[in-house]
This record gives sequence, structure tokens and C-alpha cells, in this order.
Amino acid sequence: MDSVSSRRLEICPSSRRPIGFLDLPFELRHNIYCQCLVRKDSIKLHKLFICNWRFRKSCNTDARKGLLLVSKQVGCEALDVLYGDNVFQKVLDRSGGGAGHCILKYLSEANRQRIRNVQIVLQPDGYGYSRMLDSALWSPILAGLKKLSIVALQPLQANRYRWPCSLEKDMQEWMEWVRIVLQYIAPQLSISCIIEVDEIDRKKTSALMKEYFPTGYREVHTLEGDLHREEMRDPANSILTW
Repeated sequence: MDSVSSRRLEICPSSRRPIGFLDLPFELRHNIYCQCLVRKDSIKLHKLFICNWRFRKSCNTDARKGLLLVSKQVGCEALDVLYGDNVFQKVLDRSGGGAGHCILKYLSEANRQRIRNVQIVLQPDGYGYSRMLDSALWSPILAGLKKLSIVALQPLQANRYRWPCSLEKDMQEWMEWVRIVLQYIAPQLSISCIIEVDEIDRKKTSALMKEYFPTGYREVHTLEGDLHREEMRDPANSILTW
């Protein structure tokens, strides 16, 4: 072996740059992000204060969340997966669902714009139906959605906190409230957004949904809807908890 070849063998190994995380193909990095950050269950926005407290408590010991702190590029890519690939659930009730101030506090507008998959549960509980959705919270989310799932949980019993009790009146007020919600949501969705609805097998709810989503939607069964169906069969054994 001549001296030139010998020098090449000595130089080449030491001149190679170590392969770093960002040298991996984006598809492979995306798979790693998904394995670390995508949950099997939905992220409950209405319980965000509790979830945020648990996050802060565990962030020093959960190595997966360290992905967000590796570098600016890795953090942005990881955030896109964290918010774009998880399902976020928001329960709305007669008072507007509550916890909106927590969402605005803990989720920046940039991160709300990253959300792509939302499930809205229209719950019959609460007090009054007068409150509108918070545009500061919802407008950045709705505009970028790829999928919206709506679970319509109609009143099953008359509100015992009002007199006189009337299930028919409660149902009428609930339908009027749902109409207000749909009037706000429907125009803000993109044409490509996939819409899924769990109607709980109610004709009135189906007619209302078809009015605001005339191009069609997928009829689905959800866990929340199936629990509601179970309660419909036996109201005395309610197993719905939020």
C-alpha cells in the first residue's frame, strides 16, 4: 500500500460527521414523534388545568417531552405532531363548557392553529343556554381542522333544578342552543374538513345536523354516545362522567 492510500485511510474515518437526529429522513423523525407524543385516548381540553398541572409535575422525569426542547427545528416538528396528530376533546354544556380561560392561558394561538382533529361533546347539563362560543378560542382551531367529530347528547330527563320541570321544554332549549353552536362552527370549517356526527339515533338531531352540513357527514358511534345510549335504556344507572 502506497503512502497516499495510507493517508486516505487515516483521514477518511476521522473526517466523517456523526449522524444526528436531523440527518434522519423527515418521515422517520415523524414516526419517532408519533411514538413519543401521540396518545391513544383524546386530550380533554375541558380538563386542561388538571392536565397542565400533571404535565408540569412530570415534565422533569418524562424524557419524551424532552423532544420539545432539543432544538428550535425539532421543537416545531414535535409540536406539529403533538397538536396535529392527537384528538382534542371539548365538552360544551349550557354554560359554554367552562375552562375556556384555561385553554387560552395554556395553549398559545400558534398551538391552537396546529390542532387538526377535534371532538365536541354537546352535553345537556349546566345552567342556561345563552352563552356563545368564545371566538378568540375557537376561530384559530376551526379554520385548520382536518376532522371534526360532534357527539350530541340530548337531555334524557327534565331539569330538576327548575320549576316546573319539563323534558319537552329542556329539549327545545337544547335544540336551540345546538343550532347556535352549529351556526358558529359550520361556516368556519374548510371544505376538505371531514365531519363525523354521533346523533344518538335521534331524528330531530339528524335533521338539524343535515341542515348545517348539507354536503353530508359520517354517522359514527362514539364511546360517549354509547354511554348515553346505555343511560337512555336505564336512566337510573347513569354512568356518564366528565
